[in-house]
Amino acid sequence: MVYYTLGNINPKHRSKLAAIRLLAIAKSSDISQCGVDVILQRIQEDLNLLYNGVNIKTAHGERTLYGAVVSFCGDTLAQHELTGFKEGVGFAFRKFRFEDMQVHFDAENFVKRSLDRHVRQCNEIERAATDFLRSSLKTTYGINRKSKLIDFPAFDLIRQTPQDIMHVILEGVAPLEVKTVLKHLVLSGQLELDTFNSAILGYPYSTDVRDKPCPITVTTLSSNENGLKQSAGQMLVLLKILPFVLDSCERNEYFQVIIELIEIVQILFAPVIALTTAEKLKLLIKQHLSNVKRLFPENNITPKQHYLIHIPEQIKDLGPMVRHMCMRFESKHCFFKQWSSKLNFKNVCKSLVKHNQMFESCQNVSRENHPIFSKDILLGPVSEVENMKYVQDKMRAFLGVENVHHVVSAKWLELSGNRYVHQKSVIVINVNEGVPVFGLIKDMYIVNYSLYCFECQVYNTVGFSREFASYEIEVPNLAQATEIVDSDKIVDYTSYYALSFKNRTYIPLKYYLGDVCEIYKCTTNC
Repeated sequence: MVYYTLGNINPKHRSKLAAIRLLAIAKSSDISQCGVDVILQRIQEDLNLLYNGVNIKTAHGERTLYGAVVSFCGDTLAQHELTGFKEGVGFAFRKFRFEDMQVHFDAENFVKRSLDRHVRQCNEIERAATDFLRSSLKTTYGINRKSKLIDFPAFDLIRQTPQDIMHVILEGVAPLEVKTVLKHLVLSGQLELDTFNSAILGYPYSTDVRDKPCPITVTTLSSNENGLKQSAGQMLVLLKILPFVLDSCERNEYFQVIIELIEIVQILFAPVIALTTAEKLKLLIKQHLSNVKRLFPENNITPKQHYLIHIPEQIKDLGPMVRHMCMRFESKHCFFKQWSSKLNFKNVCKSLVKHNQMFESCQNVSRENHPIFSKDILLGPVSEVENMKYVQDKMRAFLGVENVHHVVSAKWLELSGNRYVHQKSVIVINVNEGVPVFGLIKDMYIVNYSLYCFECQVYNTVGFSREFASYEIEVPNLAQATEIVDSDKIVDYTSYYALSFKNRTYIPLKYYLGDVCEIYKCTTNC
Protein backbone atom coordinates (compact mmCIF):
# COMPACT_ATOMS: atom_id res chain seq x y z
CA MET A 1 0.00 0.00 0.00
CA VAL A 2 1.29 3.45 -0.94
CA TYR A 3 0.05 6.57 0.85
CA TYR A 4 0.75 10.25 0.47
CA THR A 5 0.32 13.29 2.67
CA LEU A 6 0.88 16.99 2.05
CA GLY A 7 4.08 18.42 3.48
CA ASN A 8 3.05 22.08 3.50
CA ILE A 9 0.24 21.84 6.05
CA ASN A 10 0.62 22.20 9.80
CA PRO A 11 2.00 19.00 11.40
CA LYS A 12 -0.93 18.86 13.83
CA HIS A 13 -3.22 18.46 10.80
CA ARG A 14 -0.80 16.22 8.89
CA SER A 15 -0.86 13.60 11.65
CA LYS A 16 -4.60 13.03 11.23
CA LEU A 17 -5.60 9.83 9.45
CA ALA A 18 -7.78 11.92 7.13
CA ALA A 19 -4.64 13.71 5.91
CA ILE A 20 -3.04 10.39 4.91
CA ARG A 21 -4.51 9.45 1.54
CA LEU A 22 -4.35 6.17 -0.31
CA LEU A 23 -2.30 6.48 -3.52
CA ALA A 24 -1.85 2.89 -4.68
CA ILE A 25 -2.68 -0.62 -3.56
CA ALA A 26 -1.60 -3.96 -5.00
CA LYS A 27 -1.18 -7.58 -3.98
CA SER A 28 2.35 -8.64 -3.11
CA SER A 29 2.01 -11.56 -5.54
CA ASP A 30 1.26 -9.15 -8.41
CA ILE A 31 4.26 -6.99 -7.48
CA SER A 32 6.49 -10.07 -7.40
CA GLN A 33 5.29 -11.02 -10.88
CA CYS A 34 5.15 -7.60 -12.58
CA GLY A 35 7.57 -5.53 -10.50
CA VAL A 36 6.95 -2.44 -8.40
CA ASP A 37 8.06 -0.11 -11.21
CA VAL A 38 4.68 -0.64 -12.89
CA ILE A 39 3.08 1.25 -10.00
CA LEU A 40 5.85 3.86 -9.84
CA GLN A 41 5.50 4.53 -13.59
CA ARG A 42 1.84 5.48 -13.13
CA ILE A 43 2.66 7.70 -10.15
CA GLN A 44 5.45 9.36 -12.14
CA GLU A 45 3.02 10.36 -14.91
CA ASP A 46 0.84 12.22 -12.41
CA LEU A 47 3.86 13.82 -10.73
CA ASN A 48 5.13 15.14 -14.07
CA LEU A 49 1.80 16.89 -14.62
CA LEU A 50 1.77 18.28 -11.09
CA TYR A 51 5.38 19.46 -11.31
CA ASN A 52 4.60 21.47 -14.46
CA GLY A 53 1.41 22.90 -12.95
CA VAL A 54 -2.21 21.77 -12.78
CA ASN A 55 -5.10 24.23 -13.13
CA ILE A 56 -7.71 23.84 -10.41
CA LYS A 57 -11.04 25.66 -10.22
CA THR A 58 -11.78 26.89 -6.71
CA ALA A 59 -14.43 29.06 -5.10
CA HIS A 60 -12.04 32.01 -5.50
CA GLY A 61 -11.28 31.40 -9.17
CA GLU A 62 -8.85 29.25 -11.12
CA ARG A 63 -5.43 28.56 -9.62
CA THR A 64 -2.35 26.72 -10.82
CA LEU A 65 -0.95 24.24 -8.33
CA TYR A 66 2.57 22.81 -8.39
CA GLY A 67 3.94 19.88 -6.45
CA ALA A 68 6.78 17.40 -6.06
CA VAL A 69 7.89 14.62 -3.72
CA VAL A 70 9.77 15.83 -0.63
CA SER A 71 10.57 12.46 0.90
CA PHE A 72 9.84 8.80 0.29
CA CYS A 73 9.17 7.19 3.67
CA GLY A 74 9.03 3.54 4.61
CA ASP A 75 10.79 0.82 6.52
CA THR A 76 14.23 -0.30 5.33
CA LEU A 77 13.07 -3.31 3.29
CA ALA A 78 10.31 -1.38 1.53
CA GLN A 79 12.62 1.51 0.68
CA HIS A 80 15.23 -0.85 -0.77
CA GLU A 81 12.64 -2.60 -2.92
CA LEU A 82 11.26 0.67 -4.29
CA THR A 83 14.65 2.32 -4.81
CA GLY A 84 16.17 -0.72 -6.53
CA PHE A 85 18.88 -1.48 -3.98
CA LYS A 86 19.72 -4.89 -2.60
CA GLU A 87 16.95 -5.78 -0.19
CA GLY A 88 17.96 -6.11 3.45
CA VAL A 89 19.14 -3.85 6.24
CA GLY A 90 22.77 -4.19 5.17
CA PHE A 91 22.48 -1.53 2.46
CA ALA A 92 23.83 1.89 3.39
CA PHE A 93 23.86 5.36 1.93
CA ARG A 94 27.64 5.08 1.82
CA LYS A 95 29.59 2.08 0.52
CA PHE A 96 31.78 0.53 3.23
CA ARG A 97 33.34 -2.67 4.47
CA PHE A 98 31.82 -4.47 7.43
CA GLU A 99 35.11 -4.08 9.32
CA ASP A 100 35.01 -0.28 8.88
CA MET A 101 31.54 -0.17 10.41
CA GLN A 102 32.94 -1.67 13.62
CA VAL A 103 35.61 0.98 14.21
CA HIS A 104 34.45 4.19 12.51
CA PHE A 105 31.48 6.08 13.96
CA ASP A 106 31.66 9.28 11.94
CA ALA A 107 29.96 9.82 8.56
CA GLU A 108 33.11 11.46 7.15
CA ASN A 109 34.91 8.10 7.24
CA PHE A 110 32.62 6.69 4.54
CA VAL A 111 32.20 7.61 0.87
CA LYS A 112 28.73 9.00 0.41
CA ARG A 113 26.55 7.81 -2.44
CA SER A 114 25.30 10.48 -4.85
CA LEU A 115 22.51 10.45 -7.41
CA ASP A 116 24.90 11.00 -10.34
CA ARG A 117 27.16 8.14 -9.27
CA HIS A 118 24.13 5.93 -8.66
CA VAL A 119 22.78 6.59 -12.18
CA ARG A 120 26.20 5.77 -13.68
CA GLN A 121 26.33 2.51 -11.73
CA CYS A 122 22.80 1.59 -12.87
CA ASN A 123 23.80 2.28 -16.48
CA GLU A 124 26.90 0.08 -16.09
CA ILE A 125 24.70 -2.77 -14.84
CA GLU A 126 22.28 -2.37 -17.76
CA ARG A 127 25.12 -2.29 -20.33
CA ALA A 128 26.94 -5.33 -18.88
CA ALA A 129 27.93 -7.68 -21.70
CA THR A 130 27.33 -10.92 -19.80
CA ASP A 131 25.01 -12.14 -17.08
CA PHE A 132 28.00 -12.95 -14.89
CA LEU A 133 29.34 -9.38 -15.17
CA ARG A 134 25.87 -7.96 -14.51
CA SER A 135 25.46 -10.10 -11.40
CA SER A 136 28.94 -9.15 -10.20
CA LEU A 137 28.24 -5.42 -10.65
CA LYS A 138 24.93 -5.73 -8.80
CA THR A 139 26.72 -7.29 -5.84
CA THR A 140 29.56 -4.76 -5.93
CA TYR A 141 27.28 -1.73 -6.08
CA GLY A 142 24.48 -3.15 -3.92
CA ILE A 143 21.96 -2.38 -6.67
CA ASN A 144 19.34 -4.67 -8.20
CA ARG A 145 17.92 -2.35 -10.85
CA LYS A 146 17.44 1.23 -11.94
CA SER A 147 14.33 2.38 -10.09
CA LYS A 148 11.59 4.53 -11.62
CA LEU A 149 12.05 6.83 -8.64
CA ILE A 150 15.07 8.26 -10.46
CA ASP A 151 12.70 9.73 -13.05
CA PHE A 152 10.49 11.47 -10.47
CA PRO A 153 10.76 15.24 -11.08
CA ALA A 154 13.07 17.14 -8.69
CA PHE A 155 13.60 13.99 -6.60
CA ASP A 156 16.95 12.76 -5.29
CA LEU A 157 16.66 9.05 -4.62
CA ILE A 158 19.66 9.13 -2.26
CA ARG A 159 18.98 12.23 -0.16
CA GLN A 160 15.17 12.07 -0.04
CA THR A 161 14.68 8.55 1.31
CA PRO A 162 15.19 9.16 5.05
CA GLN A 163 15.57 6.50 7.70
CA ASP A 164 12.37 5.73 9.60
CA ILE A 165 13.10 6.20 13.30
CA MET A 166 10.20 3.95 14.27
CA HIS A 167 11.78 0.93 12.57
CA VAL A 168 15.45 1.88 12.99
CA ILE A 169 15.26 3.12 16.61
CA LEU A 170 12.16 1.78 18.36
CA GLU A 171 12.19 -1.61 16.63
CA GLY A 172 15.95 -1.87 16.09
CA VAL A 173 18.63 0.01 18.00
CA ALA A 174 16.72 0.71 21.24
CA PRO A 175 15.53 -2.84 22.05
CA LEU A 176 18.93 -4.26 21.04
CA GLU A 177 20.96 -1.96 23.29
CA VAL A 178 18.53 -2.01 26.22
CA LYS A 179 18.46 -5.81 26.11
CA THR A 180 22.28 -5.96 25.97
CA VAL A 181 22.68 -3.68 29.00
CA LEU A 182 19.90 -5.38 31.01
CA LYS A 183 21.42 -8.79 30.31
CA HIS A 184 24.81 -7.58 31.57
CA LEU A 185 23.29 -6.04 34.71
CA VAL A 186 21.35 -9.23 35.52
CA LEU A 187 24.26 -11.60 34.87
CA SER A 188 26.67 -9.42 36.90
CA GLY A 189 24.27 -9.43 39.86
CA GLN A 190 23.63 -5.67 39.76
CA LEU A 191 19.94 -6.11 38.92
CA GLU A 192 17.22 -8.58 39.85
CA LEU A 193 14.92 -9.15 36.88
CA ASP A 194 11.90 -9.62 39.17
CA THR A 195 12.63 -6.28 40.85
CA PHE A 196 12.93 -4.61 37.45
CA ASN A 197 9.60 -6.09 36.26
CA SER A 198 7.89 -5.10 39.52
CA ALA A 199 9.08 -1.53 38.97
CA ILE A 200 7.63 -1.58 35.44
CA LEU A 201 4.28 -2.91 36.66
CA GLY A 202 4.11 -0.47 39.58
CA TYR A 203 5.15 2.66 37.69
CA PRO A 204 2.49 5.44 37.63
CA TYR A 205 2.10 5.81 33.85
CA SER A 206 -0.65 8.42 33.85
CA THR A 207 -1.47 9.26 30.19
CA ASP A 208 1.14 6.74 28.95
CA VAL A 209 -0.86 3.81 30.31
CA ARG A 210 -2.10 2.91 26.79
CA ASP A 211 1.49 1.98 25.86
CA LYS A 212 2.48 0.43 29.17
CA PRO A 213 5.52 -1.83 28.57
CA CYS A 214 5.26 -5.57 29.15
CA PRO A 215 7.44 -7.32 31.76
CA ILE A 216 10.64 -8.77 30.31
CA THR A 217 10.96 -12.51 30.83
CA VAL A 218 14.13 -14.56 31.33
CA THR A 219 13.39 -16.30 28.02
CA THR A 220 13.28 -12.98 26.16
CA LEU A 221 16.48 -11.77 27.80
CA SER A 222 18.40 -14.99 27.08
CA SER A 223 17.19 -15.47 23.50
CA ASN A 224 19.39 -14.76 20.48
CA GLU A 225 16.82 -12.33 19.08
CA ASN A 226 17.54 -8.61 19.37
CA GLY A 227 14.01 -7.61 20.41
CA LEU A 228 12.32 -7.20 23.78
CA LYS A 229 8.81 -8.13 22.56
CA GLN A 230 7.61 -4.54 22.94
CA SER A 231 5.70 -2.51 20.36
CA ALA A 232 7.16 0.77 19.09
CA GLY A 233 4.89 2.74 21.44
CA GLN A 234 5.81 0.54 24.40
CA MET A 235 9.51 0.93 23.62
CA LEU A 236 9.20 4.71 23.59
CA VAL A 237 7.55 4.67 27.03
CA LEU A 238 10.09 2.15 28.36
CA LEU A 239 12.94 4.48 27.40
CA LYS A 240 11.20 7.31 29.22
CA ILE A 241 10.90 5.38 32.49
CA LEU A 242 14.18 3.39 32.41
CA PRO A 243 16.21 5.85 34.54
CA PHE A 244 13.61 5.50 37.30
CA VAL A 245 13.07 1.72 37.20
CA LEU A 246 16.86 1.18 37.09
CA ASP A 247 17.40 3.39 40.13
CA SER A 248 18.65 0.46 42.23
CA CYS A 249 21.59 -0.03 39.85
CA GLU A 250 24.95 1.65 40.23
CA ARG A 251 25.35 4.76 38.05
CA ASN A 252 28.28 3.24 36.16
CA GLU A 253 29.34 3.35 32.51
CA TYR A 254 26.76 0.70 31.55
CA PHE A 255 24.01 2.87 32.96
CA GLN A 256 25.47 5.82 31.02
CA VAL A 257 24.97 3.88 27.78
CA ILE A 258 21.24 3.88 28.52
CA ILE A 259 21.29 7.62 29.30
CA GLU A 260 23.14 8.35 26.04
CA LEU A 261 20.60 6.29 24.11
CA ILE A 262 17.73 8.19 25.73
CA GLU A 263 19.37 11.54 24.88
CA ILE A 264 19.70 10.48 21.24
CA VAL A 265 16.08 9.29 21.08
CA GLN A 266 14.79 12.50 22.70
CA ILE A 267 16.53 14.61 20.04
CA LEU A 268 15.35 12.35 17.20
CA PHE A 269 11.72 12.64 18.31
CA ALA A 270 11.84 16.42 18.82
CA PRO A 271 9.38 18.36 16.63
CA VAL A 272 11.92 21.20 16.24
CA ILE A 273 15.68 20.68 15.80
CA ALA A 274 18.21 23.49 15.37
CA LEU A 275 21.35 23.03 13.26
CA THR A 276 23.46 23.32 16.41
CA THR A 277 21.44 20.49 17.97
CA ALA A 278 22.03 18.36 14.86
CA GLU A 279 25.78 18.89 15.33
CA LYS A 280 25.42 17.98 19.01
CA LEU A 281 23.53 14.84 17.97
CA LYS A 282 26.37 13.88 15.61
CA LEU A 283 28.92 14.03 18.43
CA LEU A 284 26.58 12.23 20.83
CA ILE A 285 26.04 9.35 18.38
CA LYS A 286 29.79 8.99 17.80
CA GLN A 287 30.46 8.91 21.54
CA HIS A 288 27.60 6.50 22.16
CA LEU A 289 28.61 3.94 19.52
CA SER A 290 32.23 4.13 20.70
CA ASN A 291 31.12 3.36 24.27
CA VAL A 292 28.86 0.51 23.14
CA LYS A 293 31.70 -1.10 21.18
CA ARG A 294 34.16 -0.59 24.07
CA LEU A 295 31.84 -2.09 26.71
CA PHE A 296 30.57 -4.93 24.50
CA PRO A 297 33.50 -5.73 22.16
CA GLU A 298 32.12 -9.19 21.39
CA ASN A 299 28.96 -7.66 19.85
CA ASN A 300 29.08 -6.39 16.27
CA ILE A 301 27.73 -2.95 15.42
CA THR A 302 24.58 -3.71 13.41
CA PRO A 303 23.56 -1.91 10.20
CA LYS A 304 20.75 -0.11 12.06
CA GLN A 305 23.23 1.17 14.64
CA HIS A 306 25.44 2.32 11.76
CA TYR A 307 22.48 4.19 10.21
CA LEU A 308 22.55 6.49 13.24
CA ILE A 309 25.67 8.28 12.02
CA HIS A 310 23.87 9.43 8.84
CA ILE A 311 20.76 10.78 10.57
CA PRO A 312 22.22 14.23 11.47
CA GLU A 313 22.80 14.84 7.74
CA GLN A 314 19.25 13.77 6.96
CA ILE A 315 17.94 16.19 9.60
CA LYS A 316 19.84 19.03 7.90
CA ASP A 317 18.39 18.03 4.52
CA LEU A 318 14.78 17.22 5.46
CA GLY A 319 14.14 18.54 8.96
CA PRO A 320 13.14 16.65 12.14
CA MET A 321 12.99 12.89 11.67
CA VAL A 322 9.67 12.65 13.47
CA ARG A 323 8.07 14.37 10.43
CA HIS A 324 9.09 11.42 8.25
CA MET A 325 8.18 8.65 10.67
CA CYS A 326 5.92 5.80 9.55
CA MET A 327 3.95 5.40 12.79
CA ARG A 328 0.88 7.28 11.52
CA PHE A 329 1.02 5.40 8.21
CA GLU A 330 0.96 2.18 10.24
CA SER A 331 -2.20 3.48 11.92
CA LYS A 332 -3.74 3.97 8.47
CA HIS A 333 -2.85 0.32 7.78
CA CYS A 334 -5.02 -0.71 10.73
CA PHE A 335 -7.79 1.40 9.22
CA PHE A 336 -7.76 -0.69 6.02
CA LYS A 337 -7.24 -4.00 7.81
CA GLN A 338 -10.55 -3.48 9.61
CA TRP A 339 -12.28 -3.07 6.25
CA SER A 340 -10.54 -5.92 4.44
CA SER A 341 -12.30 -8.61 6.49
CA LYS A 342 -15.74 -7.14 5.74
CA LEU A 343 -15.54 -6.57 1.98
CA ASN A 344 -15.63 -8.55 -1.26
CA PHE A 345 -12.89 -11.20 -1.24
CA LYS A 346 -12.91 -11.64 -5.05
CA ASN A 347 -10.88 -8.46 -5.57
CA VAL A 348 -9.94 -7.07 -2.17
CA CYS A 349 -7.80 -4.25 -3.62
CA LYS A 350 -10.62 -2.91 -5.79
CA SER A 351 -13.14 -3.21 -2.95
CA LEU A 352 -10.85 -1.30 -0.57
CA VAL A 353 -10.25 1.47 -3.11
CA LYS A 354 -13.96 1.94 -3.81
CA HIS A 355 -14.82 1.89 -0.11
CA ASN A 356 -12.06 4.39 0.65
CA GLN A 357 -13.19 6.76 -2.12
CA MET A 358 -16.74 6.64 -0.82
CA PHE A 359 -15.56 7.26 2.73
CA GLU A 360 -13.42 10.26 1.73
CA SER A 361 -16.28 11.71 -0.34
CA CYS A 362 -18.62 11.47 2.65
CA GLN A 363 -16.04 13.24 4.83
CA ASN A 364 -15.98 16.17 2.40
CA VAL A 365 -19.76 16.68 2.32
CA SER A 366 -19.83 19.10 5.27
CA ARG A 367 -18.27 22.51 4.64
CA GLU A 368 -18.17 23.34 8.35
CA ASN A 369 -16.26 20.26 9.50
CA HIS A 370 -13.34 19.70 7.15
CA PRO A 371 -11.83 16.22 7.72
CA ILE A 372 -8.29 17.64 7.91
CA PHE A 373 -8.47 21.26 9.04
CA SER A 374 -11.35 21.12 11.51
CA LYS A 375 -10.37 21.14 15.17
CA ASP A 376 -10.43 17.62 16.60
CA ILE A 377 -12.08 17.94 20.00
CA LEU A 378 -13.23 15.28 22.44
CA LEU A 379 -14.79 16.29 25.73
CA GLY A 380 -15.13 14.34 28.94
CA PRO A 381 -17.91 15.00 31.47
CA VAL A 382 -18.71 18.72 31.68
CA SER A 383 -20.47 20.85 34.27
CA GLU A 384 -21.45 24.49 34.66
CA VAL A 385 -18.96 26.52 36.70
CA GLU A 386 -20.26 27.56 40.11
CA ASN A 387 -18.40 30.87 40.39
CA MET A 388 -18.93 32.64 37.07
CA LYS A 389 -17.47 35.93 38.32
CA TYR A 390 -14.22 34.19 39.28
CA VAL A 391 -13.79 32.83 35.76
CA GLN A 392 -14.77 36.17 34.19
CA ASP A 393 -12.13 37.99 36.24
CA LYS A 394 -9.50 35.40 35.33
CA MET A 395 -10.34 35.57 31.63
CA ARG A 396 -10.15 39.35 31.68
CA ALA A 397 -6.84 39.41 33.55
CA PHE A 398 -4.94 36.78 31.55
CA LEU A 399 -6.55 36.61 28.11
CA GLY A 400 -8.20 40.02 27.81
CA VAL A 401 -11.61 38.48 27.16
CA GLU A 402 -14.32 40.87 28.34
CA ASN A 403 -17.54 39.24 27.19
CA VAL A 404 -17.89 35.89 28.97
CA HIS A 405 -21.48 34.68 28.97
CA HIS A 406 -21.14 30.88 29.03
CA VAL A 407 -18.53 28.68 30.73
CA VAL A 408 -18.38 24.95 31.39
CA SER A 409 -15.67 22.92 33.10
CA ALA A 410 -14.44 19.58 31.69
CA LYS A 411 -12.92 16.59 33.51
CA TRP A 412 -10.75 15.81 30.49
CA LEU A 413 -10.23 17.28 27.07
CA GLU A 414 -8.62 15.94 23.90
CA LEU A 415 -7.30 18.45 21.36
CA SER A 416 -5.57 17.35 18.14
CA GLY A 417 -4.81 13.93 19.60
CA ASN A 418 -3.41 15.21 22.91
CA ARG A 419 -5.41 14.30 26.01
CA TYR A 420 -5.42 16.61 29.03
CA VAL A 421 -6.82 15.49 32.39
CA HIS A 422 -7.54 17.96 35.18
CA GLN A 423 -5.45 17.54 38.35
CA LYS A 424 -3.12 15.14 36.46
CA SER A 425 -1.81 16.61 33.22
CA VAL A 426 1.12 19.02 33.17
CA ILE A 427 1.80 21.38 30.26
CA VAL A 428 4.54 23.82 29.28
CA ILE A 429 2.98 27.25 29.71
CA ASN A 430 5.99 29.55 29.35
CA VAL A 431 9.76 29.79 28.88
CA ASN A 432 12.04 31.47 31.42
CA GLU A 433 15.68 32.03 30.39
CA GLY A 434 15.53 29.12 27.95
CA VAL A 435 14.02 26.74 30.52
CA PRO A 436 10.42 25.46 30.21
CA VAL A 437 7.93 26.55 32.85
CA PHE A 438 5.48 23.77 33.70
CA GLY A 439 1.99 24.06 35.08
CA LEU A 440 -0.45 21.52 36.54
CA ILE A 441 -3.89 21.74 34.95
CA LYS A 442 -6.27 22.48 37.83
CA ASP A 443 -9.29 22.98 35.59
CA MET A 444 -10.30 23.20 31.94
CA TYR A 445 -12.82 25.72 30.68
CA ILE A 446 -14.78 25.97 27.47
CA VAL A 447 -15.69 29.64 27.19
CA ASN A 448 -18.47 30.91 24.92
CA TYR A 449 -18.62 27.48 23.24
CA SER A 450 -15.37 28.07 21.29
CA LEU A 451 -12.45 29.13 23.52
CA TYR A 452 -10.61 26.26 25.22
CA CYS A 453 -8.32 27.24 28.06
CA PHE A 454 -6.52 25.77 31.06
CA GLU A 455 -6.31 27.04 34.62
CA CYS A 456 -2.83 26.05 35.81
CA GLN A 457 -0.84 25.98 39.01
CA VAL A 458 2.65 27.12 38.04
CA TYR A 459 5.60 24.95 39.09
CA ASN A 460 9.15 26.17 39.70
CA THR A 461 11.63 24.51 37.32
CA VAL A 462 14.80 23.53 39.19
CA GLY A 463 16.63 22.39 36.05
CA PHE A 464 17.28 19.44 33.77
CA SER A 465 18.39 16.19 35.41
CA ARG A 466 20.57 14.19 33.01
CA GLU A 467 20.55 11.27 35.45
CA PHE A 468 16.79 10.86 34.94
CA ALA A 469 16.53 12.51 31.50
CA SER A 470 13.77 14.68 32.98
CA TYR A 471 13.16 18.16 34.30
CA GLU A 472 13.13 18.51 38.06
CA ILE A 473 10.43 20.82 39.39
CA GLU A 474 9.29 22.17 42.74
CA VAL A 475 5.70 22.49 43.84
CA PRO A 476 5.25 25.85 45.61
CA ASN A 477 4.67 25.40 49.35
CA LEU A 478 2.58 28.53 49.75
CA ALA A 479 -0.79 29.03 48.15
CA GLN A 480 -0.14 30.56 44.76
CA ALA A 481 -2.56 32.18 42.35
CA THR A 482 -3.35 30.13 39.26
CA GLU A 483 -2.95 31.32 35.68
CA ILE A 484 -5.25 30.98 32.68
CA VAL A 485 -3.65 29.78 29.43
CA ASP A 486 -5.22 29.65 25.96
CA SER A 487 -4.91 26.08 24.62
CA ASP A 488 -3.80 27.45 21.23
CA LYS A 489 -0.93 29.43 22.74
CA ILE A 490 0.87 26.98 25.00
CA VAL A 491 4.57 26.35 24.35
CA ASP A 492 4.23 22.63 23.65
CA TYR A 493 1.02 20.69 23.04
CA THR A 494 2.22 17.43 24.57
CA SER A 495 0.59 16.43 27.85
CA TYR A 496 3.13 15.56 30.56
CA TYR A 497 2.79 14.32 34.13
CA ALA A 498 4.62 14.94 37.40
CA LEU A 499 6.41 12.00 39.02
CA SER A 500 7.29 12.04 42.72
CA PHE A 501 10.50 10.10 43.21
CA LYS A 502 12.75 10.06 46.30
CA ASN A 503 11.30 13.26 47.74
CA ARG A 504 11.75 15.07 44.44
CA THR A 505 9.39 15.77 41.57
CA TYR A 506 10.27 15.16 37.92
CA ILE A 507 8.66 15.67 34.53
CA PRO A 508 9.66 12.69 32.30
CA LEU A 509 10.15 13.80 28.70
CA LYS A 510 9.12 12.27 25.40
CA TYR A 511 11.52 14.45 23.41
CA TYR A 512 14.10 17.23 23.66
CA LEU A 513 12.48 20.57 24.56
CA GLY A 514 15.47 22.89 24.15
CA ASP A 515 14.74 23.99 20.58
CA VAL A 516 10.98 24.07 21.21
CA CYS A 517 11.59 26.61 23.97
CA GLU A 518 14.05 28.56 21.82
CA ILE A 519 11.64 28.96 18.91
CA TYR A 520 8.85 29.97 21.31
CA LYS A 521 11.11 32.61 22.85
CA CYS A 522 12.04 33.97 19.43
CA THR A 523 8.40 34.02 18.32
CA THR A 524 7.12 35.86 21.39
CA ASN A 525 9.99 38.37 21.46
CA CYS A 526 9.84 39.24 17.76
